[in-house]
Amino acid sequence: MVRVEDMPVLDERKHKILMLLIQSYLETGEPVGSRTLSKLLEDNLSSATIRNEMSDLEEMGYIFQPHTSAGRIPTDKGYRFYVDEILKDSDDLIRRYHDPSPGAMHRVALAPCSPFSVSAELLRESAVIARERGVRLHTHLCETKDEERFMLAR
Repeated sequence: MVRVEDMPVLDERKHKILMLLIQSYLETGEPVGSRTLSKLLEDNLSSATIRNEMSDLEEMGYIFQPHTSAGRIPTDKGYRFYVDEILKDSDDLIRRYHDPSPGAMHRVALAPCSPFSVSAELLRESAVIARERGVRLHTHLCETKDEERFMLAR
C-alpha cells in the first residue's frame, strides 16, 4: 500500500491537474487527455503545458497512459493521493465548522455521492472519519435501478 509520507509534494498546478484528471476519470471511466483538462481548468493553460505536467505526474507514478495517443488514467498511487486529499479536506471542515452541541446550527455531514463518481475506498474511509468525528454520513447509494444493479454486481 502506498503511504502518504512516501509521496512527493505536488506544486499547486500539478495538484489541480491530478485532482481534475481523477475526478473526470471516475465520472466517465475514460482516459483523460490534455484537451479535456484544458476545458475543466480555470487557469487558461495550453494543452502543451498540461501535457508537460501530465508527463511529470506520470514519471512520479500518479498516472499512466494505457496506450500511445490515449489520455491518462490514475494509478493506485494517484487514487491514494486523491482519496487522502478529500479525506484531509473533510477532516479540516469538520474541525473548523462542526458544532456537536445539542441544538447547534452548524453541523457538518460527510456525503460521498454515488458509486459511479467516488471510489469504494473513499466511501469506506469517509464512514470511518464520520464515526471517529461523530458526524453524520449521507450517501446516494442505490437511488436508481442502475445503481442498485451496479452495487449488487460488486
